[in-house]
Order: sequence, then C-alpha cells, then structure tokens
Amino acid sequence: MRTTSIITALLLLAGVLQAAPYGLDFGMKQTAVAKKLKNSGELERNPAHKGKKIDGAFITKEQIAKQPFTLHFTFKKKTLDTIKWVGERAFGDDEYDEKLKAYYVATTQAMESKHNVRPQNTPPWKKASEIKKGQEAPMHSYMLKDGMLTVGVERSADDGKFHVIYTLQKVTHGGMGIAGITTGGSLDDWKNIKTIDTVDGASDEGDDEFIFDDEDGGDDTAIADTGDTDGKTPGKKPAPAEDERDTITEALVAKGIGLCFEKDRNSQKTAFDNFQQAAERGNGPSSARAYFLLAQCYETGLGTRKSNDDARKMNEKAAQLGFAPSLVKYGSEYRTATSALRISADDSRKLIETCRNEAAAGSASAQFNMGILHRYGYGVRKDLDKARAYFEQAAAQGDKFASIELKKMDE
Repeated sequence: MRTTSIITALLLLAGVLQAAPYGLDFGMKQTAVAKKLKNSGELERNPAHKGKKIDGAFITKEQIAKQPFTLHFTFKKKTLDTIKWVGERAFGDDEYDEKLKAYYVATTQAMESKHNVRPQNTPPWKKASEIKKGQEAPMHSYMLKDGMLTVGVERSADDGKFHVIYTLQKVTHGGMGIAGITTGGSLDDWKNIKTIDTVDGASDEGDDEFIFDDEDGGDDTAIADTGDTDGKTPGKKPAPAEDERDTITEALVAKGIGLCFEKDRNSQKTAFDNFQQAAERGNGPSSARAYFLLAQCYETGLGTRKSNDDARKMNEKAAQLGFAPSLVKYGSEYRTATSALRISADDSRKLIETCRNEAAAGSASAQFNMGILHRYGYGVRKDLDKARAYFEQAAAQGDKFASIELKKMDE
C-alpha cells in the first residue's frame, strides 16, 4: 500500500484484518492453498480426515469458544472462493435451544474480539425445524476489509447433528448491496442467552483466576495480595502518580496515531518512526500499543516496507505486554492466549493490574486497552458501561481509535 486514504487507515489500524487468513488470498489456486495450509503454524492435521483432498484436512490449533474448528473450502474455476470453519462439537435436537445457542454466542463474541468488528445485523434465532439435513443457516454477518464473515449453524447431512460454523467470502465494495443478511431479531433475546459455563457447568478454563473487578469489594481474590493499601480493599495498589508515568512514550504514540490519518507518505513515515521510538522506551501499556501499531504498519506498508515476519514479531511483543488486540491472535480467551505465550498466571494478572492503574493515572493507551478488555470480557468481567467510560476518557485526550470504538458502541 503506497498511499493510504483516511478511511483505509481507519480500517487497517483499528484492527480490521485482511480477509483471508493463514497467508491465503481469494482467487488462489488449489495447489497454492494446500501449500499455505501445510506451512501454517496456526493449523494442524485433522486425524479423522482420510484422502488427499484439503477439504476437512486441517483443524485450528487454537480453540475458539472452547472448541477447535475444521476448515472447508469452496473453489470456483479452481481458485479459492469461500473458507468455512465447522465447530468440532455436535449438538442434538435436545441441546439446540440452550447449549448450541451458548456456543454460538461465544463464537460471535470471539469473532468480534478477534477482528474488532460489530455485526451488520440482528438476526432472529433459527428454529431447529427450519434447518434441514445438509443445510446451513447463516445468521450474524460482519464486514472485514475485503470479505464478509458470517456466523451460523449447520445441520450435518450424515447424523442430523448441529454445528456452529463461520464462513469467509470475498466481497467487493463498489456499489455492492449486502445480500443474504437476515434481520428482524431482538437484541434482548440475544442478551438473555446463557453462557457456555452456565450450560456446561464449571469452566475448565479457570477463567475466574484472570477476572478483575475495578470496583472495591470486587473479585480481589484474583489479585495477588499486596497488602491493605487503602485501608479498605486488600490487594489493590494506588494509581501511580502523574510523574511516574512515561508521558514521553504516550506523546509519541498519540502523535503517531494522528499522523497515520494523513495521506502523504512523509507523515506516515514519521508515524512509523514515532511508534518505533515509543516501543523501545519501555514495557508499559503505551509501549505495548506502539508495538501493535508497528505490526499494523508492517502488515499494510504504512510508513515502511511490508513484512509479515516483522508484523508477527511486533504483535508478539505487544501481546507479551498485555495489549488486547495482539493477545487475541494467540487465543480467543485470555488464559488461552497468555498460556500460548508462556506468561505465568501471576504475570498475567499483573499485566491487567498495571494497565488498570495506568489508566487511572491518565494513560490514554491504557484507557483504550481497558476499554477493549471490558467491552469483550477478555480477562476481565464484560462490562459495557466500564468500557464506554474508558473509551470516553481516552477520546477526551484526542485518541482517535477510542472515538471509533465509541461510535461502534452507539451503532
């Protein structure tokens, strides 16, 4: 990308991914697709698959909403047209209206967190009787940069069991009407669906160890006891003083973000340089965000050369420092991601505690990160009011991406 419009910069730097994953491109030939899949570190061979065809031959290493997904492909004129992920867990008719719904909603939440998107629609929940054997029932739809992501339910042609699925198909933006999107559902109905842990019993992920509550009297057992620091709430540290924060790093990040929205190459190059300086200055939330922004620059060529390898390295550094948009690349749940990065349970807790303290001290990057964590319930309790409050604090300091998140929440 040699020149980047304001709209494109918004999409790319807000975390919207390229449409096809695993190094694939829509229009890629079958032989090239097979080679990319074999070389992908995110996939593993499906032990149940037989034959030489790639359809159904690979499953995701990462569990999404507590289950791996098998990959399937549609080719048109021998080139890649659609990718479909099918959840491993099968649900009978008696599980359709409770357990399947819980897994479905968890999958939509994982997609929204991973791709930083909001659904284009509010669909009604399909009745089991409406889905025949061998049929798919697409429901929630999301627009990515060059593709349409759709989450739905599929009924197996073999045993009639139901599976959660999501599909990705290339779309073009010019004059496009979004066809096939179902509407007419109720947000209240979707909000009232039970969680996976509720329908399956106690969580085997141990998520409570990683959940934090910002309010006094909350889940303080999740935080290592550091003493009665305020006379009332054990285990909570006071926010760092203003002069303890690295305001220079924060200023570099803020200036870089502003320059990202400029059309000229020199401004974009300066933005990249600012992110590089900020990343190298420390290991707090602002430096973590700077590493993430460097990854986005390398992925898109904004202000620098394109390099998927450098992007991966920068994302790993950002994830190691607790920046949520990078962490989700290693797991749709906080513990899964931190475990994949070999971050200890104690250090994982400290990452959120540090971020929360710096947000309280006025760090816009920390406020943005806490907003993301609370919006999606990633490592903390999901709380849209807290998420909004954090985004508002960051936006008040001129953080453009926090303003974008506020607009998404109002849609």
